[in-house]
Amino acid sequence: MRVCLTGSHGFIGRALLCALGELKVQVIQAVRSVPLDRPDFIGQHFVVGNIGTDVNWVTALAGTDCVIHCAARAHVMRETEANPLALYRMVNVEATRRLAEQAVVAGVKRVVFLSSIGVLGVHTNSRSPFSLADVPGPVDD
Repeated sequence: MRVCLTGSHGFIGRALLCALGELKVQVIQAVRSVPLDRPDFIGQHFVVGNIGTDVNWVTALAGTDCVIHCAARAHVMRETEANPLALYRMVNVEATRRLAEQAVVAGVKRVVFLSSIGVLGVHTNSRSPFSLADVPGPVDD
């Protein structure tokens, strides 16, 4: 099985990359750039730059059975964008849609989209853990 993984340097992506490696799954990491601070960076990768609506995923998706999409605009602590909501929507909605559309064209059989539980809020206020029945309650974009 060949998997294209976005967000492999993120919190979830790093753990997933290790787990897939242990399962001997061939992973192509779609990355913003090759990390200069990680001389140990190994594995197949395809540099896509910043994820946006103009990314051409054809090379990264060639021969891929599954895309696991973990990359997103998230956790921006010191916002510098004039219109951050528009940028969130472009990256997290429109660019994700473009990736899915190109995956269909490339014949990818499965797309797995992972997102933050932040859509439910920041904390549960000492009640039960978040569940699928909870009403969304995000506190930021």
